[in-house]
Amino acid sequence: MITLPVLHPILLAYNIDLIWFGVIMCINMEFALITPPVGLNLYVIQGIVPDANLIEAFLGAWPFMVLQALVLVLLFIFPSLSTWLPQFLM
Repeated sequence: MITLPVLHPILLAYNIDLIWFGVIMCINMEFALITPPVGLNLYVIQGIVPDANLIEAFLGAWPFMVLQALVLVLLFIFPSLSTWLPQFLM
């Protein structure tokens, strides 16, 4: 988030769709919250469920990490997937 003011003119110079980039940034930030060892959401889950240990939280996050990585790949290959809904609002 700190680098976005620096990246904005670069994105405009290379004609990169800002909505697409915003969707990619949001998914990357969500991905960072469940990625071990720094994934904050994993520590929250471990704190909520008292009988679960941190290893179980890390192992339980793997399917979600795979799915989010797949979504990122699909959005890079087909950028129109991230912009089809906002086009109806404009």
